[in-house]
Amino acid sequence: MNTISRELGKIRFLILADFRVQMLFRLGILIQLLNVTIAAASYYFLTTLFHGSSEVMKRYSTDVVSYILLGLTMNPIFTTSLVGFISALETTYVSRALERIMMAPTSPYSLFFSRMANGYITSIIAALLYLAIGIAVFRVRLGTGNPLAVLLILLLGAIATIAVGMLLAQVFFYTYTGKGSGGSVVIFVQGFMSVFTGATFPIEVLPTPLRWISAMLPQTHAIRAARLVLAGRAIFDTVIIQDLLFLIGFCMVMLPVGVWLMRKGLEHMRKEGYSPQPRFATARRFG
Repeated sequence: MNTISRELGKIRFLILADFRVQMLFRLGILIQLLNVTIAAASYYFLTTLFHGSSEVMKRYSTDVVSYILLGLTMNPIFTTSLVGFISALETTYVSRALERIMMAPTSPYSLFFSRMANGYITSIIAALLYLAIGIAVFRVRLGTGNPLAVLLILLLGAIATIAVGMLLAQVFFYTYTGKGSGGSVVIFVQGFMSVFTGATFPIEVLPTPLRWISAMLPQTHAIRAARLVLAGRAIFDTVIIQDLLFLIGFCMVMLPVGVWLMRKGLEHMRKEGYSPQPRFATARRFG
C-alpha cells in the first residue's frame, strides 16, 4: 500500500510539473482554442453542402452537423488513450527523462501515466470546447439519452483503447523510426482511426469488405454505443449490449497482453542500452 501511495504521489508531482511548463506557453494554448473553433466551424460549413438527413442519420436520431461535432467531442479521449504511451515514450526518450527514471527506484509507468494524464486533461478541455461551441453556435443536438451511461461507455472504450496503445508502443521499442520520428507513426494511426472508427462519419457508408477493420477496433464499438444511448435507446438494446460485451472482452484479453508486451519492451531497452542515435552510436546501458 505504501508503494502504491508513493507512486501516486510521484504521478501527482509529475502532472503538476508538466502543467506548470504548459502554462509558460499561454500563446500555444490560445492557438489550440482557436484551432478547435476553426475546426468546428469548418465541419459545420462543409455539412451545409448536404441538405436533408439520410437513413444512416435517422438511425442515430440526429443530423449531420450534430453527428460530426459529437464525434469530435468523443475522439480526443480515444486519441490520448491510443497514442499516449508511444508519445510519452518518445518525448521522455529524447529528453533522457526515461533514462533517469529507469535508473531510479521509480516505476516507468509513473512517468507514462503522468504524461497521459496531462494529455487527458487537454483532451477533456478540447472535448468540452467542441461541445460548448457546438451547442451555443451550431445548435448541436445531444439527444435524450442518459449522459451517465454515455460517460461509462466512453470510459470503458478509453480503457480498451489503452490496450491498443500498448501494442502501438512496440513500434518505439523495436524500431528506430519510433524513437526518432514517432510523430509520423502517430499521424498515420490517427488518420487511420478517424476513417475506421465512425467518429466523423458512420461506418455504414464504408465498403462492406472494409467494415471488418472497423469491427476490430474498440473505439468503433464505444462511439456507436454512446451515440445510440444518446439517441434514446435503452442500455439493454441488442446492438448496445453487443458493443459492451466486445469492449469488456477486449479489455480482459488485450490489457494483460499489452502489459506483458510493455514489460518485455522495457526489458529490451535495458539490454540494448540507451542511445537516441542509431545502432552505430555508442550505447549507454541502464544501471
